Amino acid sequence: SLDPGLVQSYFFGGVVIVRDQSSIKKGIEFLERGLKRNPGNWEIPYWIGFGYYQLPDYLKSAEFYEKAAHLPGAPGFLVSIQPMNYYKAGRADLGALYLQGLKKSLKDPDQLKWIEKKLNWLNNIVYLSEKIGRFKAAFGYCPESLQKLKEAGLINNIPADPFGGGYYIEREGCKIKSKFDQK
Repeated sequence: SLDPGLVQSYFFGGVVIVRDQSSIKKGIEFLERGLKRNPGNWEIPYWIGFGYYQLPDYLKSAEFYEKAAHLPGAPGFLVSIQPMNYYKAGRADLGALYLQGLKKSLKDPDQLKWIEKKLNWLNNIVYLSEKIGRFKAAFGYCPESLQKLKEAGLINNIPADPFGGGYYIEREGCKIKSKFDQK
């Protein structure tokens, strides 16, 4: 009667005592067993998603946060975590797609405003990523800055970051990043 699903035990064994990548993986395996025992509990897939986030396997993290978000009792904030995971995985396009779908289900004007802001942010990243790819295909190297995309005629203006941080090109991997992510 205290904890028939052993949920707190799974939390302790799968989250609290993990300390490095190897134990995080074992913790995830342990939590997955707990999920089989408690398929309707939102906390366990949330903790699994957190484990994958720490690894960092952002696509798997998004998958489990998504699972958790749709279970009874899940807090509302869970539906807005996935886009950041997709961004961190280098798949801002999936984050934007996710937010487009989420936007259709929301009625609250404040939530819609926040989703629109995130969607604008991700769409800018997708747009700039595509332009960086074109630059690299045309010139054979990664542009040093977003200004180079403008000088090459690939963009008219550098889009404003709706979160105010600004965008930049990460030289390693030639990827567009946002200073918002550094906060």
